[in-house]
Amino acid sequence: GFGKWFDFGLSLPVVLYQGGEGYYDTELKHFGVGDLTIYPRLSLLGLEDDLFGIALILETTFPTGQGVDKFMGSSSVTFVPTLALSTRIKWFRAAFNFFYKLMEKNSVGNLVVDDEIGMKLAAAVTVHKDVDVMADVVLRSRAKGYFKDMAESPVLLNIGAKGFMLNRDLEVGGGGGFGLTEGFGNPLFHVFGQ
Repeated sequence: GFGKWFDFGLSLPVVLYQGGEGYYDTELKHFGVGDLTIYPRLSLLGLEDDLFGIALILETTFPTGQGVDKFMGSSSVTFVPTLALSTRIKWFRAAFNFFYKLMEKNSVGNLVVDDEIGMKLAAAVTVHKDVDVMADVVLRSRAKGYFKDMAESPVLLNIGAKGFMLNRDLEVGGGGGFGLTEGFGNPLFHVFGQ
């Protein structure tokens, strides 16, 4: 972070393996990178001891995944302003994020990919001074006619753990997740690490 009120994150997902039948006889690439994403975050309110916090996250993605496979990323830059609410009570933390994803409208077969709205509910429990276990549920839907068609409104569950090493200078973690509904962009299952 940069002081108490601003921090910045950067991610470039690496796809070690993906499989499936593809779409319209398209052969999927098994290995590649996803979209480069930046996460500038401005804390709007932070109460003592993180009892309650409000932040604005201005997530922006760049279409680096399209260079490898059209199913590894967006076809254009996306902008995802997010209102993030959080609380911490001793060993328990919870967060609720509400977002609106602005993207270029595209069609693939009979599927229209356009602006999305969504929310994320997350919880974490500290099980050791340097280890947290966490879970989150992510719901997203097309902004026009939201949650009318569940194929366009996927729900994803993730479960994982993270810990700190080297005097808390290095954070490592991992976990897995699966789609609670069938919908475009929702995996049957996935694993992740950081």
